[in-house]
Amino acid sequence: MEFERFISLVSEMASVTSCEESESEETVLTLSTPGGRRQMVRAYPFDEDGRSYLRFYTSIGKITDLPKQILRTAMELNSSLTHGAFALFEGQVVLVDTMELEGGSPEEGARILGYLGRMADSFEKMVSGVDRG
Repeated sequence: MEFERFISLVSEMASVTSCEESESEETVLTLSTPGGRRQMVRAYPFDEDGRSYLRFYTSIGKITDLPKQILRTAMELNSSLTHGAFALFEGQVVLVDTMELEGGSPEEGARILGYLGRMADSFEKMVSGVDRG
């Protein structure tokens, strides 16, 4: 299934709003999270070894703004996450996950998207208390 159709189905199932980034291949998905907060998760397609994939990622905060102990906690949490992992990307600490598009289930995509949004928002709230969206 092509990325645009897949992400449209995922968005519908996860009840999120989405908009395409005009300057990149990314789609921004905005999830409502508990307490009237929200979390923006970005999604983009890529190919590797002749296979098409979808990558979700959402920012927790700038690496320079986070204490080293928080970074250590994020790395320790990686082993307990159901989906995804904490990583560093473009100067940000992010929560990221990848799934194959061919044969991929939009239902599974929606579960991953919801999980990443909730976990990232929870970690962001714990770290800074600020809702960066």
